[in-house]
Order: sequence, then C-alpha cells, then structure tokens
Amino acid sequence: FWLKRRDLSAPLPPPTTAMGRRRSMAMKPPKPRPKVDTQFDCPFCLHPRTVGVKMDRRMALGKLLCRICGADYQMKINYLHIPVDVYSDWVDHADAIAKAKQSEEAAAGPAEDPEE
Repeated sequence: FWLKRRDLSAPLPPPTTAMGRRRSMAMKPPKPRPKVDTQFDCPFCLHPRTVGVKMDRRMALGKLLCRICGADYQMKINYLHIPVDVYSDWVDHADAIAKAKQSEEAAAGPAEDPEE
C-alpha cells in the first residue's frame, strides 16, 4: 500500500478550533491593587503610626483619632475619598489654624510689661 501508516504510540497534534484561524490568547489575570495606608504619624505628638482613619461611607464621614494624644478630626467624604485624603485634610486644617494664630499674635505686637 503506498500510504504510510501513522505510528499509534506518538501523541496526536492538538485540535484546532477553526480551520485557518489562529488560536486566541488567554487573558492574563489582573494585577492586584496597591494597599492604601490607614495608619499615619500624628503631627501633634509625633508618634509614628498612631492615627487611625475610619471611613463611614453610609454616613459620609471620615473620622480619625490619635491613640496617644487623643487628637481627632471628622470630615464629609464622598465615594472618591480614601483614608489619606482625610489625613491630609486634617494636616492642612491644623496648619491653617496655626498660621492664623501666628498672624493674630504678630498683629497684636509684643506684649509690654506693666512694671516698666
């Protein structure tokens, strides 16, 4: 017989999905999202990682509290806010208050002693 017989012990080639088409590539799994910090350093008592931030999405409030000195802060949040936004808003608010106090003291002038 003029046709060669195929060796049955050899593995079969993989089946093709469609004639003349390339096989589609499998989708790669998505990369994991980076973790966002919820523990920060307190700007008042200078202890590291003592300020905890909690996001109450139902009440639309972001709350933070320092476990050492007890400093706390609240702000309204929306669905785009993350814990670092609440912390940075607190630091900005504290800086604004400190600058306002400094400008009031500078406007009042130096304190004079009544004894002189």
